[in-house]
Amino acid sequence: MAYDTPFEEWCHPEELAAAYAHDEVRPADDASAVKVLWYRYVRWRAERMPFESPAETEFWLFWMKIHGPELVAQCAVLDGQYRLDFAHPRSRTAIEIDGLAYHGDQAAFRRDRQRDRDLTAAGWRVIRFTAQEVFDDGERCAREALALCSRGRR
Repeated sequence: MAYDTPFEEWCHPEELAAAYAHDEVRPADDASAVKVLWYRYVRWRAERMPFESPAETEFWLFWMKIHGPELVAQCAVLDGQYRLDFAHPRSRTAIEIDGLAYHGDQAAFRRDRQRDRDLTAAGWRVIRFTAQEVFDDGERCAREALALCSRGRR
């Protein structure tokens, strides 16, 4: 994530207050230092989240950058039958990040389709991104997911 993004896109006042509370180093009050401080806070939070892959971490960092609403990571749904990479419960949106290591064979492909049907039948909307999509353009993925979450429940 680059530090050259306009300040207004980086930090809301409450996020800055949280970042300041968690950072041991107190930078100067210039915009560049504030961005660094917020970025450190986001990284600090990411280290404490239950992500299962670097692609999930990367997606969440971009989600934070665009100020997406709170997501639940590794969210158990349907009485524990499935665990979602990310859930936005209010809109009943599941966000899945698929890497080739776990989703790359025919059996996994079939399991994922069945899972999508089960979730859809239970009222969830499923959004899938490949890990490569997230690494290539994580901000686009986050913005696309946010747009779908913002549409609410169908």
